[in-house]
Amino acid sequence: MRPLSLILTAFGPFCGSETIDFTALGDNTLFLINGPTGSGKTTILDGICFALYGKTTGDEREGAQMRCDLTASEVLTEVCFEFELAGRRFRIRRMPEQERPKSRGEGTTTQSPEAQLVELLADGKENLLVASKVSEATREIEELTGLSVDQFRQVMVLPQGKFRQLLMADSSEREKIFSQLFQTRIYKRLEENLKARAASIRQERERQLQLQQGMLEGADLESCDGLEKELAELEPSTAAARAALANEEAALGAADKAHEQARTLLEEFTRLKKVMTELQQLELQKDQIGSDRQRLQQAERALTLQPLFTERLRCAAELRVVKGAVDLAVEKKAQAGERLRVAAEQQVMGSGLQKDLDQA
Repeated sequence: MRPLSLILTAFGPFCGSETIDFTALGDNTLFLINGPTGSGKTTILDGICFALYGKTTGDEREGAQMRCDLTASEVLTEVCFEFELAGRRFRIRRMPEQERPKSRGEGTTTQSPEAQLVELLADGKENLLVASKVSEATREIEELTGLSVDQFRQVMVLPQGKFRQLLMADSSEREKIFSQLFQTRIYKRLEENLKARAASIRQERERQLQLQQGMLEGADLESCDGLEKELAELEPSTAAARAALANEEAALGAADKAHEQARTLLEEFTRLKKVMTELQQLELQKDQIGSDRQRLQQAERALTLQPLFTERLRCAAELRVVKGAVDLAVEKKAQAGERLRVAAEQQVMGSGLQKDLDQA
């Protein structure tokens, strides 16, 4: 990372706006920041660290505590840092949380923290990477630099007073300072974990050795050499046993295959027996099936005669009705004949009376 410019406004001891143009140093890779105590040397490093990560170079003060007490209330604290990284130029502007006058009325209100990250393109245009969200800007800076704020502190800056404290300290104190500067606690924990694992491995090795010795004593052997010698003596018989085992396994495989074939054949015979039994049952049912077929044929023929039978029944019913009507007509005819006979007799009697009347 190569710093290009840094603008500090109401930050640290600077109540106004201070601009540091690092490009005025040219291509010099080494330069000195000099000045009396309290003049703001560390503030420059704090400003760079705050602009990038929102935190200062030490853990003593947060970014919100870096506002200059002498600054007018209407001037807001902010840091603007322009830098070059891997051939690309960026500008980041960051504001801490702070109190500011209300835009309307009296009193103050809390200004929320902001961060804006812009890439400066070669054609003079700007590519806005982060508009205002603080966490997004910090995450983008970590991706660009490949460093977290703690790693940036360890690699890029050395907090004020730590170097002199390091020179004057004894070896044990120097170790503590290095541990604080470079955050070596993780390596200390790693060392302790490795020691614990080594101790556990040693204990496991002792246990295995004791178990091995017990097994040797159980076999009436004094050492592993004796075991190896006995193993060498047993190797021929072991080889013969392996060969016999291979033969037995081959025979077992052949037996399993034959058993599988026999089982398949037995299943086929079982199925054949079942089919034969079903065939015998069908033979026994043959006569019944023939009788049922004959009845079915008769039923089919009867079904074809059903319309004729129905028509016959209808005609018989009509015949009975006609016969009833004929019988009724015959009866009425007989009654009419009787009335006719009586009328004829009456006519004859009337004629006789008429004749007698004419004679009188």
